[in-house]
Amino acid sequence: MTSRYHYCAERDMKQILLSSSNNNENNDENVNFYVLRPGGLSDEMRNDETTSLQISTDTKSIPPPARVGRADVASLAIELCNNNQSNNKKKRKSCVLATRWTGTDIKPKSQGKYQDGFKTAKECVESLDLTDYEFPEYKYKPYVLASGLFVYSFIGLALKLGWKVISVILSFVR
Repeated sequence: MTSRYHYCAERDMKQILLSSSNNNENNDENVNFYVLRPGGLSDEMRNDETTSLQISTDTKSIPPPARVGRADVASLAIELCNNNQSNNKKKRKSCVLATRWTGTDIKPKSQGKYQDGFKTAKECVESLDLTDYEFPEYKYKPYVLASGLFVYSFIGLALKLGWKVISVILSFVR
């Protein structure tokens, strides 16, 4: 589940990235970042014979359920860092990535097909082509602000009135 706070953090990272590229004449020195969005994390190890690792730049293209092992997420992070240090221009770009296991040997339910993923994290990272990648734009919905103001105002009034009622009851009890 992705909340608005995740989107706000990604938006802020994008703004930092854009401002650093505007301030820096040599864009090759910019620091790239990767946001890894794993599915439900698992402590189990992946069975390489029946389960593969899938990664995508389109975070909506990986349907739930999306379980993945902590060890695989860590190996993806390491491979992304190693790959970022290389001189391959098509790989050196900040992005948001979704990841999950694919195959039939996943509890509680199978996810996709074994052929949809890769055997190792290195193969996953090498398969990425970030040349046409555009950072996702997140639009805020105005009704969220309006409903939030209403709900929080109502809660505040209820607490204030409730406190007054409790203080009146306590004054009669004494």
